[in-house]
Amino acid sequence: MRLTLVLALLLAGCPGDEGGDSAPAEGVAAQPVGQSTLLEDSWMYYVAQDPNRLGPFEQGKGGEVWLDFFHNDLMASWTGFDALCTPSDKPLPPRAADGFACVGLARTHLELSEFFSTVAAIDRVAQRQFFKHRNDNPEDVLPSVHQRYFEGIALLHSGEAEAGSALLRSYAASEGAHATLAALATKIADGLNSDPLVARAWGAAPAAAPADAKLGELPRSDDVAPYFDRLEFISAVARDDVDGALGLARTLDNRKADYREELSGGGSLLPPSIHHHDTGYLVARARLHAQLALRAVPAGDGTEVLRVQSRRLLGREPGDPGPAPSVADGLGLVLFGDAPNPADLHDAQLRGDRADSVLARLGGEFTDLGGDPGPQLADLDRFVNGSNVVTVAFGGLLKDAGPSGASLNGDMGLAERFRGRLLVERSRQYQEIFDVRLTGEDGKDLASSGVAAKSLLEMALDKNPSPPNPRLKRARISYRNDPPVLAALARAHLDTRHAYDANEFVRPLTEVFTELIATREALASLDSAWNPARKGSVR
Repeated sequence: MRLTLVLALLLAGCPGDEGGDSAPAEGVAAQPVGQSTLLEDSWMYYVAQDPNRLGPFEQGKGGEVWLDFFHNDLMASWTGFDALCTPSDKPLPPRAADGFACVGLARTHLELSEFFSTVAAIDRVAQRQFFKHRNDNPEDVLPSVHQRYFEGIALLHSGEAEAGSALLRSYAASEGAHATLAALATKIADGLNSDPLVARAWGAAPAAAPADAKLGELPRSDDVAPYFDRLEFISAVARDDVDGALGLARTLDNRKADYREELSGGGSLLPPSIHHHDTGYLVARARLHAQLALRAVPAGDGTEVLRVQSRRLLGREPGDPGPAPSVADGLGLVLFGDAPNPADLHDAQLRGDRADSVLARLGGEFTDLGGDPGPQLADLDRFVNGSNVVTVAFGGLLKDAGPSGASLNGDMGLAERFRGRLLVERSRQYQEIFDVRLTGEDGKDLASSGVAAKSLLEMALDKNPSPPNPRLKRARISYRNDPPVLAALARAHLDTRHAYDANEFVRPLTEVFTELIATREALASLDSAWNPARKGSVR
């Protein structure tokens, strides 16, 4: 039984769980009821039965790229799959001949889209909270001449069109307004309900702007040149001009702010500055990857679930995911992912915003996993114990699946990956059912359910990652720490008003994703506002 991909995984030392405290406790008794009917349909069990079933995923150079995808090196898997993918309308089984390259490419872009969507939310909230703190506590933060423009933009991205437009109009009429920003503020405020490009880029319009849509002539100056470059990118994405957006993205300098404002009144020899930016850049990044996912799988039986997810991320009518393929035919849809079976992907799309498909089907057999979470933290303990029980039971099932079951489970973290899915789904349940999100005001359930959601995500974290290269290790990315979950952890820390801790996840990710530099700066500014340095402090 020789399989290059499996051997590569074993030799690469895949496990990142070197003594991490997120593993289930030893000696937890397995619950016998229901484990076969509910877990033997997973891709983990299917591969543990016969590792040769991974054969199609090592065709040509495809095995190297799927290995990148396994390690959550999404930028490498994007490049690799893109070189191998020729989009077609093939159904799933014939795609085995090319190693499911287009399916892998679509999945990579969907991961990146989800990641940038979460980062955009972090960025928007961090800016709003910083501006709110300055408004409420003007003595803590130096005044900004141009705040109203960027605060208005942040409100538009929050869906608060009336308040955001009012701030933009006020800024455009103010003394000292930057000519470019004032002209753009007026154009955006006037065009939210009439200009399709503005409505798509800064408003709630789901449809793409016309191919010839433009922002028009705006006063140009060197100090807003980086913003002009990003505006061209944002506009291309709003028009669904994928090739144009890709070309522009290659030229963008993510280390430069949209506008750098020197602040006065600090009494310092070197006047402090603030780096302003428009969250619309990150929103456009998320949309571009959803568009690229759609392009990778334009049609084909069995791949509709990927197109449904893409359309949902674009804010459009998702459509019908169609029938779910078997795990044998649909292995490419779930391999190295946390969804056990293609049917779970389909159920997640059918359930819409309720991303708890695996818990929904497990809850009937494992009572500690069933039902919605309650407001008491004791409910969290019961659920964590239930997830431990299922993980141990699943590990035993994998061990008995075939001669390589135990080694594959240990080296690829199959049961732990499944447990991570349970913890993340429960965390999302808390976020969907209770008021835990920080936006304009604190979520009223922040101290209870907000803490519970954050705790569950922390339990899912691989605390001792061992990725294949130092770059990923510094970013805390590993085979279990995918970028979307790291971003979700940052958001959960921000939701509980811990901007510094949120940045402990965002800051390392900037080494892989330079687009996050602006978000790193926004979180640092917010942390300085919330926790001003005191005399003698080291921080």
